[in-house]
Amino acid sequence: MSSNPATATPRRAGEFDPEFNGGHILLLPGTDAVDVATDSGDRIYIVGGTTLWTNGEYILSVLNHDGTNCEDFNGGEPVRNWFIPGAHCLGEEVAVLPDGKILILGAEARNSKVGFALARYLRNGMLDLSYGVNGHAVPIFDFGDVVIAKNDPAVGENEPRYLYTGKFFLFLYGGRTYISGFALRAGKGVTLLMCLDADGNLVKTFGNGGSAVIEHPEHHVNARSMLVANDHIYLAGYVQLQSKNYKAWVRLRLDGSLDTGFGKGGFIFDTGANFVGSGNFKAVALQDDQKLMGVGVAVSSRVTYHGMLESIDQEGGRDVDFNDGEPVVTVIGPRSSWYDCAIQADGRIVTCGHTGSDGENMLVARYLPDGRLDTSFGDNGGWTQFRLKDEVYQPALALDSNNDIVVTGRYFDDRSSIPFVFRLKG
Repeated sequence: MSSNPATATPRRAGEFDPEFNGGHILLLPGTDAVDVATDSGDRIYIVGGTTLWTNGEYILSVLNHDGTNCEDFNGGEPVRNWFIPGAHCLGEEVAVLPDGKILILGAEARNSKVGFALARYLRNGMLDLSYGVNGHAVPIFDFGDVVIAKNDPAVGENEPRYLYTGKFFLFLYGGRTYISGFALRAGKGVTLLMCLDADGNLVKTFGNGGSAVIEHPEHHVNARSMLVANDHIYLAGYVQLQSKNYKAWVRLRLDGSLDTGFGKGGFIFDTGANFVGSGNFKAVALQDDQKLMGVGVAVSSRVTYHGMLESIDQEGGRDVDFNDGEPVVTVIGPRSSWYDCAIQADGRIVTCGHTGSDGENMLVARYLPDGRLDTSFGDNGGWTQFRLKDEVYQPALALDSNNDIVVTGRYFDDRSSIPFVFRLKG
């Protein structure tokens, strides 16, 4: 006999949503799922790639609220395409515009060089030919000594060693598109920003003809996580000195210049002991009170990694309403890290990441606005954790209209890369 829905036990926040793929993880086509967005109708948009490390296309999958393929988008099939034919292409960020069009930011790699690339699609899955050149834009920056790198420096050696990792970021503000990524200038880490108008053209009044390089006068800087608010651009990431990474904030003006009135010359970073400064922001979100929430990883003096959150006001001051102005470090398993975050309508903070010696366990957590774990979420006093074969790679999340949590990413199964998506009750 089937149960009566009216008397069924309601799902606890942090449990799998039975209305999405029957409450199970949904495996996706391709090899990568890097970012996810939702629209006002709760359609789900996921971008990634079709191959790892070799020539491949970007891929855009669109799902209905229940996890089925959206039939009125490209006939229910994912879109697979190149930013530039023959280049290795990967979709890294996706955003839904107010008119329902879908904007993708990704990477295109040719001859060992990596560049920004964008595409815009109509709601039906057709390329928006009014954007850029026939739907694609590949902006060129005017800095001959700067090279975009899809790599990140490893800590612990005298000189940075570059490994395959990293992501580009996209933010929409005031009718413009801001994009950011990690780059190198004379072997030193810098952050590259570009600004485009609604048609995919560079905004010439931004920086140097549409692009700007953010460089610390002394230290390597990797601050790609970005948001734009109240006529300022905020970046979060880290600076590197003495072979250690220290979490950092940067503020720019809308013209791409450093706001030297913020912190010290536009930078705020803390080189204090233990968990205070050592670490890295991997994502940033704007809270309802216009304060900034950064999430990532803190590194202890014993080189142990734990998920970390920090809240600051727009002038860079400590948010005393959040953990008395101190970062929140959550110890989960042998090592953990947060990769993305979102703010629910009531101000609660949702994060996703991984834990385990090989990052094999998926993590989703929820915090109260004051920084305490929300014990009503999940079955571990504030978080949900489950095993996904092998390494969970840089997961991302988005909220739907019910504040339910859509999470995407990829994991390894032997030598195969498996992209996935699931939804938890919020």
